[in-house]
Amino acid sequence: MGILKLPPLICPKCGRKLYKTYYCKKVCFLCSSCHGNLLTLPAMRELCRSRDFVSRLFAAARYGNAPDGKCCPSCRKPMKQVDIVLPDADAVEIDICICCQQIWFDKDELVVIPVNEERQVDDDIPAKAKEILALHRIEAVQQKAIAEYDNGIDKMNWSALLAVLGVPVEVNSPGLNRLPLLTWMIAVVCVGIFVVSLCCGIQREVVDIGGFIPAQWFRYCGMNIFSAMFIHASWGHLIGNMAFLLVFGDNVEDLLGRKKFILFILLAGVCSQILHLLFTNSSQIPCVGASGFISGIIAFYTVVLPQVKLRCFVRLHPVDIPVWFWFVLWIGGQILSALFLANSNVAYFAHIGGALCGFFAGVYCRRKMRNQGISAEAAFAGNGNR
Repeated sequence: MGILKLPPLICPKCGRKLYKTYYCKKVCFLCSSCHGNLLTLPAMRELCRSRDFVSRLFAAARYGNAPDGKCCPSCRKPMKQVDIVLPDADAVEIDICICCQQIWFDKDELVVIPVNEERQVDDDIPAKAKEILALHRIEAVQQKAIAEYDNGIDKMNWSALLAVLGVPVEVNSPGLNRLPLLTWMIAVVCVGIFVVSLCCGIQREVVDIGGFIPAQWFRYCGMNIFSAMFIHASWGHLIGNMAFLLVFGDNVEDLLGRKKFILFILLAGVCSQILHLLFTNSSQIPCVGASGFISGIIAFYTVVLPQVKLRCFVRLHPVDIPVWFWFVLWIGGQILSALFLANSNVAYFAHIGGALCGFFAGVYCRRKMRNQGISAEAAFAGNGNR
C-alpha cells in the first residue's frame, strides 16, 4: 500500500496547518494556535447521540438560508454558518462545508455537543486501522468535491466559451470574502466609455485625445497616462481585456482590499506606460487599453497564488495547468513579440512593464504575509492585511 497523501488542511482563522488528533476516540484535526477543531460529517454522526441531529445540521447548511462563513480548511470555499441551540448551553455557531462534508468548531464549541457514550467503547478494529479508514474517507470526500466542482465548471457555457477563445478559466481559486465591486466597476467604466464613444461617432477623437502618445507624453500634464487605461480601440480589444480582468481581478481585489487595489492598478498602469515610453519615445501612435495594469494583476495573482490551476483549451481539448506555468508561457510570448514584432500595433512593452510591477508587488506582499505568519490561504480567508 502506498503512502496516503492528502492536501494540507489549513485553519480558517489563523492559516496554520491542522494536525491530526482524537476527540472521544474519533479522528479530528486541531489547530495548535486557535484550538479550533475539524470533524468529518461521518465522524460527527458516530460521535453524537442522535444521527438525526447531524443530518438536520447538514440540511440546514445545504437547503436553508445559512450565510457564508469561514473558508473550508480543505477546499478553501466559504462554508455555511449554522446556529446550534442546546439545552443548558449557549447558542453555538458552527461552519459546515457542503462540498467536503466537514464541520469546523471554534475553540470550546465542540465540547458542548452531546456525545453518545455507548459508542465510545473499544471494538475489535485496531486504532491504526480506524485512523487509516478515516483518512481514506476524507480523501474520497475531497476528491469527490473536486470532481463535482470540475464538472460544474464544464457545465458553465460562458467559462467554456472563454477557454475556447483563449482566456484561461480558474479551476481551484480561493473563495471570495466580498463581492469584487471595484473590479466590476472598472469593467463597466471601460465598456461605458467605448459604447458611448462608438454610439456618438467620436471613437477616433476619444482615442486621439485620451490616448498616451510617447512623443507627446507631457501633454495635458501627463494625465493621458491615466485616461488611456480606460479607453479601447475595438470590440476585440475591449472584450479580451475585460475577460482577463474579470478572471484575475476579483481575487487580487479581495486580497488587497479596494483602496490598495485601486492604487495598485494605477501604479501598474503608470509602470506599463513608462516602459512603453522608454522603447517607443518617438512614436506618434496613441497607446490605449487596460492591458497594462491587467498584466500587473496577472503577475501579482501568479506570485501570490502559484498553486491555482487554469483550464485552457488545446485543439478543443481542456487542459489544466498551474497558473505559474501559464504565466511563464504568456510573459515569454510578450517578450518575444516585443523583440521581433517592433512594428506591431500591440504595445507589448506596456504589458511587460505592468507585469514587472505586479511581480515585484506580489513578491513584497507574499514576503510580508510570511513575516507576519499568514499564509495565502489565511489571507483569502479574511486574515490578510487590508
